[in-house]
Amino acid sequence: MNKNGMHRHLSRRSLLAGGLGAGLLLSTHVGAQDDATHWADAAPMPTPHAFHAATLLPDGSAFVTGGRDDQTALDTTARYDPVADQWTATAPLPEPRSYHAALTLPDGRVFVVGNHQVLVVSALIYDPDADRWTNVAPLPTPYGAAGAALLPDGQVLALTCDPQRYDPASDRWFATGPLRTSGSCTIGSAITTLVDGRILSTGGPYRGGGFNTAVVYDPTSNTWAQLPVMRNGRAFHTATALPDGGALVVGGMDLPGLVRTAERYDVAANRWLPAASPRTARSGHTATLLNDGSVLIVGGVGARGDISPAATAEWYDPVSDLWSDAGMLHPFISGHAATLLATGDVLITGGTDNPRMPTRASTAVARFAAPASGFGLIPPQTPPDKERGDNRYIIRVSLFAQFAA
Repeated sequence: MNKNGMHRHLSRRSLLAGGLGAGLLLSTHVGAQDDATHWADAAPMPTPHAFHAATLLPDGSAFVTGGRDDQTALDTTARYDPVADQWTATAPLPEPRSYHAALTLPDGRVFVVGNHQVLVVSALIYDPDADRWTNVAPLPTPYGAAGAALLPDGQVLALTCDPQRYDPASDRWFATGPLRTSGSCTIGSAITTLVDGRILSTGGPYRGGGFNTAVVYDPTSNTWAQLPVMRNGRAFHTATALPDGGALVVGGMDLPGLVRTAERYDVAANRWLPAASPRTARSGHTATLLNDGSVLIVGGVGARGDISPAATAEWYDPVSDLWSDAGMLHPFISGHAATLLATGDVLITGGTDNPRMPTRASTAVARFAAPASGFGLIPPQTPPDKERGDNRYIIRVSLFAQFAA
């Protein structure tokens, strides 16, 4: 696939922040179906980053922006050359940002929107050729954390509680139809771009649990529509568009704990269907669509601050509806980012080593190379705690302070 084609393909993916520990060590022993040889250390970032954003540039490099370290928002940025395995510090953000979104525009520039704890009206564009940031036209309404998705016409949907559509050609914002679903515009919801160009937003936090709502934005009509509710409430989960036109939703939190299920949105039937449950209940993880149509899940947190899920990765095959282990690595607890490189590898960057508060961000980086023949597929294990009647597997958890911050 040519570079431009790859760029357009990658820009449809939504990158979610989740987490990792201070040093990255690879396991030398894994289960019979695991393959740790597909994981490798990569050069560390110049500065620590957690709850940052990462996106792929047209030249194949990965670009990391902002985040948090020791409760401080960051303005630092860096660019990774996957061929040389080398990082280069780049121009800082005009102001510190965390829990923001970054995506690459069709012309190769990077659009950044969102900020945590401080309400702003600003959004930015980065020119990688000039290594320069520019403020774009301000949004009409102050906002905090935000999601973003690239639309088929090259415009950007900024998902705040007053969703707006940005046109880079005219440097203008346009209102979308009203978003009437609670949770979809907050930290903890998940956004992804479907194959047909519509934007799906799912879940979000609600009184310690998660909403089961789902909405979709149609850029052709500039309107939002409510979808049937998901089978589970979810917050701090992931949503990944699949090649069949639907989407895979994995994990997250709900009352009274973590949800160890996955479900798929059937776009033709407009309904949610149960998918095989992953081996491990987790939230705050990342999900990356690989070039073969499978999905890689990395890291996250478990019950009552349990970080054991952070030391695991899982691989989902949507054709067989089966999960398998994808090797072991040092914990990616929360606040990390996953970037699909042009080579098909997945780059995991930064994160925090504390599941309750991001007290210390990491510079560590890992690189995952998907096996050409796939992993050995394993039917999901029977979960230890199954609630009958609603196909939900629950592990009790306490709330994480970082999610309420």
